[in-house]
Amino acid sequence: SVFAVYYLGSLFAPIFGWITQSASQVITPRMSRAHKEGNLSEIKELYRSSISKLALFFIPSTIFLIFMAEPLIVILFTETYIDSVPIFMIYLILLPTYSVNLSWILMASGQTKFLLKLALSMSIINIILSYWLLMTLEGDNRLLGIPFSTVLVTWLS
Repeated sequence: SVFAVYYLGSLFAPIFGWITQSASQVITPRMSRAHKEGNLSEIKELYRSSISKLALFFIPSTIFLIFMAEPLIVILFTETYIDSVPIFMIYLILLPTYSVNLSWILMASGQTKFLLKLALSMSIINIILSYWLLMTLEGDNRLLGIPFSTVLVTWLS
């Protein structure tokens, strides 16, 4: 079914988000403490260190998964879901962005209202763009509209 193809293609994106979330739970409180102490150089160092460590994981993972996308989908889900591969590959474009997460700095400095407004506005843009792409694209390409929209909005935010 179309839903299964889309679902399996997008299945791995949240899994990699868990890694970033775990790092955030360690780094954000340390950044917050440094912010309260007025130690901007420590915030900068914590952020730089977390980016380099996460990038060391996400960039090679992205490259590996781009080359292994088709065999991985076929091995895990059978040839039936081969159409999930393009969706999976579009979502792979998000992986490098997981290492560069400015929201940690904003949370640590108490800018949560700005983050909420940003998340709401990006969600609205994503919905509008996804709908437009679903209506504009034809055939099997319609399935690519939502992941493309998600990637574009993520890169913009």
